[in-house]
Amino acid sequence: MRKYRTLKPPPPGTPSLVRQFFALAHAERMGLQDIADRAGYNAETIKHWKLPNSPRLPIVTTLQDCLQVLGYDLVIRRVGTSHKERFEEQRERDMSNA
Repeated sequence: MRKYRTLKPPPPGTPSLVRQFFALAHAERMGLQDIADRAGYNAETIKHWKLPNSPRLPIVTTLQDCLQVLGYDLVIRRVGTSHKERFEEQRERDMSNA
């Protein structure tokens, strides 16, 4: 792994998913080049996500792959559900898939 350089936060107006991704990368102390290499993408692809008014927002599969490198998953949940409800729903899905 390369030497970690502090990531600059995305500018205001950047979509929340992109902001969260960069916050997670910063928290994990993992640079964009390392994430891109492990996910199988070009680092420029990820860098463009945080450019102001960028037309290059992440494709869901690309964002999912990059999040998995960080140890996270992209999840769709019903609006307004509590953490406890989401946990129970996930547990039910896991049990049905086992």
